[in-house]
Amino acid sequence: MYQDKTELLLLPKQCSFRAENKPCNYSPSEIISVITEGGEYMVGVICSQHKSLIRERMEQHQAKGQIPGGKIRFQDIKMVTTNCMKVY
Repeated sequence: MYQDKTELLLLPKQCSFRAENKPCNYSPSEIISVITEGGEYMVGVICSQHKSLIRERMEQHQAKGQIPGGKIRFQDIKMVTTNCMKVY
């Protein structure tokens, strides 16, 4: 049974991309993270329409030292559903 609530992660309902201070209203489809020697760090969630733009921005931020250097990883968000959940 799941008891450690510190591991519970709720994802945003919309893409993390912003242009000219306007948010994207699409639902996220991928998680962006940076893999370094010290671990993997989640950066945000994005829709498929902004994947290439986000990759370019992240590479620019890495070159400036604003985010850790390392491999940029995009991982599909997989939804899990169930008919019922038993709580003790």
